[in-house]
Amino acid sequence: MSAQSRRVRVGVAAAAAGALLALGGCAAGEHAQTAEETPVIDGVAADAGPMALRAVAVTPPAGGSYAKGGNAPLQLVIVNDSTATDQLVRVTTPVASDVRLFANAAAATAPAAPQSLSFPRGQATSIGFADSEPVIQLQKLTQQLFPAQSFPITFEFATAGSVTFSIAVHLVPGPSSTPTLNVSPTAER
Repeated sequence: MSAQSRRVRVGVAAAAAGALLALGGCAAGEHAQTAEETPVIDGVAADAGPMALRAVAVTPPAGGSYAKGGNAPLQLVIVNDSTATDQLVRVTTPVASDVRLFANAAAATAPAAPQSLSFPRGQATSIGFADSEPVIQLQKLTQQLFPAQSFPITFEFATAGSVTFSIAVHLVPGPSSTPTLNVSPTAER
């Protein structure tokens, strides 16, 4: 290879490297899309027959994590896409010794016996987004829970059966309002 062709190749390689560096810096400024990104766990979705569980996650911890032995509430929306009312009768997970279901936030602060939550046909029910809504609380955590940590959970319905899937702890405070869903019951199943 001649000296001139080596100089041309080196020049082309240098120009290509310079172009890559210039293009790579295009999104690094103050107004780059990544400058405004906020990491968040939006929640996951699962179905137990016609019962659709949406935006399921553990509420973000106020102090950086949930302590072992403490409690952690869930946030989710359950859509009953059937033609009959169903009940959530039990929730289990290996990260909590017990999971309690409450009619609202006030009931969650008082000692109460386990109860079921009822879901009318063709309706969406928000859980854990407001004090007036039902509460599902993981109690007596068997381990410390950190933001973005995931673990398995099982929801058991009286009629629709059960579903097991993984959920995570929110990274940042949840949405300021309950997620909206378009709900319409399906034909007889």
